[in-house]
Amino acid sequence: VPMEGQDHLLRLHAERHDSPDPGHGRAPHASAELAEDRERLQAVLADLPDRQREAIVLRFFEDLSVKDTAAAMECAQGTVKATVHQALRSLKQRLTARLTRP
Repeated sequence: VPMEGQDHLLRLHAERHDSPDPGHGRAPHASAELAEDRERLQAVLADLPDRQREAIVLRFFEDLSVKDTAAAMECAQGTVKATVHQALRSLKQRLTARLTRP
């Protein structure tokens, strides 16, 4: 299943918030694919530098605004935007590399 960086991250995030049991009501193979996607995402998130991982978690998993993320990270809003951009670019590259491995 191809993953498209930020779009995939946002889909996993939305699925997590839409249902207390993300696999509920899905065919077994769809739940297995979602579990595999989450494992891939967790692995590439763990590989990010701490600051990038923090920005991604605060923005997309904790639903903080850029302003609130900047306050939590004690930096400027522009720094948050740049850090998130760099992290998403890195995540996309890493996820693509994982998917194209033999």
